[in-house]
Amino acid sequence: MNRRLPDFKLSLLGKELMPSESIKDLGVTFEPTLSFNNHISVTVSSFISKLAQISRAKHAFNSDLLVIIIKALVFSKLYYCSSVWSNTSASNMQKLQLVQTFAARIISGATKFEHITPSLKNLGRLPVKKQVHFRDAIFAFKCMTDCAPCHKKADI
Repeated sequence: MNRRLPDFKLSLLGKELMPSESIKDLGVTFEPTLSFNNHISVTVSSFISKLAQISRAKHAFNSDLLVIIIKALVFSKLYYCSSVWSNTSASNMQKLQLVQTFAARIISGATKFEHITPSLKNLGRLPVKKQVHFRDAIFAFKCMTDCAPCHKKADI
């Protein structure tokens, strides 16, 4: 469909503006197709790096502190702006699920051959896809029941 569109040309103050391949706004990378592939890839790479460092030093922490560290560095950011990117592909959701699984394995001490569902249940975590749908449903409910924060129009 993108190929059928005419070339986009816009000029401002005598300079030609060209469309960008991606832009970042409030920490979310947007692409022309709104696939969020770049955003998910960068996010997953960052989380895997952090989790690998934590995994190498996990013996130095007690289990409660390990849970706090992983919740602060990973789980708190895993769903950032999920209402925006929740329509991403199944393969991107699978990448995010791998991050959650890796974090749960570090906390629980489970090997890669053990099933992770009991560990996620003990942490009180839903699988990523279900968690995203749950968060979207809560947001929609708050909007329908006037419990969402109101946005005031700025006076200029």
